[in-house]
Amino acid sequence: MQAERSPEARDINDADEDFPEQIIKLAKENVALKAEISRLKKTEIMLSKDAGRFQIFSEYAPFGLILIDKEAKFKYINPKFTELFGYDLSDVPNGR
Repeated sequence: MQAERSPEARDINDADEDFPEQIIKLAKENVALKAEISRLKKTEIMLSKDAGRFQIFSEYAPFGLILIDKEAKFKYINPKFTELFGYDLSDVPNGR
């Protein structure tokens, strides 16, 4: 007759049986996470390049450009806008 195992011993033995499956699962998740991080880094690089292009475009645009956010706050005025109208960002009131 075999002695009854304690619940703690049963949990440890059950974990040992599942150990290879857990390693495989974690390895697959690790590969997926690495792929996601790689994708996010590429996206960050692309956004950074686009932001740089937009900055160059807006700074040297031959027309006035002003950016307004969703709350109707003025966020950016390019140099040509200031040249044409005489206002810089601190001069323009916010609001609708």
